[in-house]
Amino acid sequence: MRASLLEMVLAICIAGLIFASAIIPTTQTAVAYQRAESAVRDSVWQVTAVVRAEQIAASIWRDAEPPAGHETLQTAAPAQLKIGDWELREDSGRLQQKRASTAWQSIAEPVQSFSFGYLLNSGSWTSSVSAAQLDDVLAVRFTWSDVERGRPYGGLIVAPDRAFGGGLIELPQPDTSQAYEREDYERKITLSLGSWQ
Repeated sequence: MRASLLEMVLAICIAGLIFASAIIPTTQTAVAYQRAESAVRDSVWQVTAVVRAEQIAASIWRDAEPPAGHETLQTAAPAQLKIGDWELREDSGRLQQKRASTAWQSIAEPVQSFSFGYLLNSGSWTSSVSAAQLDDVLAVRFTWSDVERGRPYGGLIVAPDRAFGGGLIELPQPDTSQAYEREDYERKITLSLGSWQ
C-alpha cells in the first residue's frame, strides 16, 4: 500500500510538471502574440491616419469653383486644418477628424510633436497661414511621432488647381507587332505648367 501511494504521489507530481511545462510556454507565447498583435493594430491605426490626413489635404482646390470632392482651404493653423466640411486637428496627443456638425473622432493616438506646415507660393514654409494668404498655399505637410513605438509618420500633399488638376496624361500604345526595339517605345513630351504667381 505504501509503495502504491508513493507511486501515485510521484505520478501526480510528474504529471503536474509535464502539465506546467506545457502550459507556461503556451501562456508566454499567447501573451507575446497579443502584444505583437496590439503593436500591429496600433501601427495600422497610425498609417491609416496618415492616409486620412492625405485625403483631407488633397481635397484643397486653389481656384474658384472647385470640382466635386474639392473645397477651398479655410483654416491653416499649426495643429488644425479645415477644408470645406472636413477638419483635422491634434488635441491632447490624439489626431482627430470632424465633418460639418458631427463630433470630433480620434483617428490616431498617441500622437506627439504633431505639426502642419504650409508651402506658400513665395517658396517659404510656414506653420500658420492668415486668412488673406489661404489662396497662396501650394502644399501641406504634416508630421508626428508615435513615442510608444518610436516611429515617425507624415506626408506631403500638393494642392491641386486648374494647372495641376488637368487629369490623366495618356500616351498612345506603341506597336507591338514588330520585334522589340527601344526606339519604338521612347516618347518625348512637353508639359506646360503655366505661370506661377
